Amino acid sequence: MKATLSSAEEGRARASAHSKNMEKENWSLIAKITSLQTSRSPWRRTRLGKLCDLNADLQVQVHSFDGFLAENEHLILEKSRQVEELKNVVEEYSSVTEGVSGPSALDKTLDKEVLLLLQGPNPEHMALEFRGLLSRLVQYLLM
Repeated sequence: MKATLSSAEEGRARASAHSKNMEKENWSLIAKITSLQTSRSPWRRTRLGKLCDLNADLQVQVHSFDGFLAENEHLILEKSRQVEELKNVVEEYSSVTEGVSGPSALDKTLDKEVLLLLQGPNPEHMALEFRGLLSRLVQYLLM
């Protein structure tokens, strides 16, 4: 999880540096546009139009990078939350299995359920199923 967050931070730093470079380039283009506006030759007007178009493209790219970074940060935070939830469920499982000296078949079933929980595509759904299994186990032991 720390590696993922570190990787996200590195990506954000690279994107921030890229954004700053694009902003510097944008200011450079603005200076060139201002310089070209003072002259009236056809070549300079054509060049001015190209620079304006390039400036607009760069601004669109900066905006899309910002959106991409925000979405990735949201996804990383969601995955981190899911990892923490799974850790809590595994700790709960461990504490229950430590206090239980039930039949071997029950241990194997629980182990399979934990393995499915850790490998499953939807951690929230699997956590709910696991909690249900733990509840059934506790009821079984109390009988």
